Amino acid sequence: MQSIMYSPATSTPSERVFSIVGLLINNKRSSVYPSTVNKVISIHDNYELYKNILCDSR
Repeated sequence: MQSIMYSPATSTPSERVFSIVGLLINNKRSSVYPSTVNKVISIHDNYELYKNILCDSR
């Protein structure tokens, strides 16, 4: 099986991730586990999707 890797057309997605991580990990929260950061980024990136799914199910 072959893997196909691609590069996004802009740097916006990666800049967004670095911005979110910068808000999560700072001097006051330097001991946040990487797994927690991954979960928060996932929730942040998919918030609108989650919200739409929850609204549609009601």
